Amino acid sequence: VPANWQGLPGKLPLERLAAETLLVRESTSRTLAAVNRLLAETGISPGCVMEFHTREMIREAVAHGLGMSLMFERECPPDSRIRAIPLDTSSSAIFVTGYLAARSERKRMPVFRMAFEVAAEMGKL
Repeated sequence: VPANWQGLPGKLPLERLAAETLLVRESTSRTLAAVNRLLAETGISPGCVMEFHTREMIREAVAHGLGMSLMFERECPPDSRIRAIPLDTSSSAIFVTGYLAARSERKRMPVFRMAFEVAAEMGKL
């Protein structure tokens, strides 16, 4: 949300989305797919939806007060014009599955073994 918005709690209640303009990416976005799953699971419809082409455009629109957006933390680098607020949810609908793929003949190479070990550790989090 824009950094100057007042009265928002430490975590954003999902119900708040019903009264807000939600800024989203195009229909092929994985982030939008996760947001749509979350909204469908909770039965919440945003007050208004505006579609933008890139994350950068959405961040600029948020910074200029056009609405709010749901983003994964890694998609939103620090910006003093924007306030990042975690969602008040424990829904599994907002998590994205990642994959590590390698050609089978390369799986034994040290760099790939290490990558698979790292991926296995991350999967335990």
